[in-house]
Amino acid sequence: MKKKLGIYIHIPFCVRKCAYCDFLSFGGEDEAHQTRYIDYLCREIALAAQNYRLTPETVYIGGGTPSVLSAENLEKLLTAVRANISLPLDYEFTVEANPESLSAAKAALCSDYGVNRISLGAQSMDEKFLNLLGRAHSLADIEQAVNNLRAAGINNINLDLMYALPSQSLSDWQNTLEKAVSLTPTHLSAYQLVIEDGTYLAKLLREGKIEAAEEDTAADMLELTRTFLPKYGYHGYELSNHAKEGFHSRHNCAYWLQEDYLGLGLVATSFIDGAFITRPQKMGDYYRALNENKLPGVREELKKNDLMSQFVFMGLRLDEGVSRARFQERFGADIAQIYPYAVAKACESGLAELNETHFSLTKQGKFLANEVMLEFLD
Repeated sequence: MKKKLGIYIHIPFCVRKCAYCDFLSFGGEDEAHQTRYIDYLCREIALAAQNYRLTPETVYIGGGTPSVLSAENLEKLLTAVRANISLPLDYEFTVEANPESLSAAKAALCSDYGVNRISLGAQSMDEKFLNLLGRAHSLADIEQAVNNLRAAGINNINLDLMYALPSQSLSDWQNTLEKAVSLTPTHLSAYQLVIEDGTYLAKLLREGKIEAAEEDTAADMLELTRTFLPKYGYHGYELSNHAKEGFHSRHNCAYWLQEDYLGLGLVATSFIDGAFITRPQKMGDYYRALNENKLPGVREELKKNDLMSQFVFMGLRLDEGVSRARFQERFGADIAQIYPYAVAKACESGLAELNETHFSLTKQGKFLANEVMLEFLD
């Protein structure tokens, strides 16, 4: 099959499991285990190149924590990417990293192999909350990582941040935002903490050792984010993402616009021709498939109704909203024809607006986004 795709490559390793994390990741794995995985991942990349025309506009290596790899394994992976994937002149190549494991040498290595964007998992700019979240880095590590990247010639830097943390005040969050913008990243992602079952924070919550943030507090922090960041030139182009002019995440926009992407690596997900393909969750299953020279994964075909509702659900996350022209082109009808009740209800309640080109959330609707989106899910 010959197709132009965005590519996601998954690294499931971390220094340790963070207190809020419910993703499939492995903390503290030895280098031999990581090396075996990287060898198989490189094999999968080469096999994918035989099945797809790998000429993406974006490549994204995520995790887990890709920067936890040794320099040798990181170079092995980057070599496989550049050997099997043809990148255009105007490409975006992102690698996720954590401050404590992004050395100057690894930053330089990324730059040498054409990585031009780093997403740095800062999460907080306050030592107290870094400890609460179980992060392995300090504020000084964040600043050093940013310096390492710029010294290596990588200036397109995202900082991931989290708000609505237990015991976090509005002034605490403002302090984190102020320190973040002082580092002048090109992009900031600000996500509300959700305490998931099975995490260490959930255990502390059950034991009464922490309290979840109040909804009103979270709303105030969201409002602060959306009023504070534009003063420093960051446009909120998606519910949780803010960028300087020209520095939005092109790779993530492909997800929100329901474009095709290929996921490689353990538990990675692909979306191709209206179907999801999910890689195995167990290393043994992943290795066995590749030993048989097969691309591992289970394919799930989606019905048209599911594709339409997801198109709206994801599109509403964008500041511009759902393009009526793209919806019409994709599904053969206008969004207001397919969802007359849901569109009318959202507009009449003041949570959304429908104009000639887009269906989008209002300022108030962005605070109640899930309430609007649920109307479009079967």
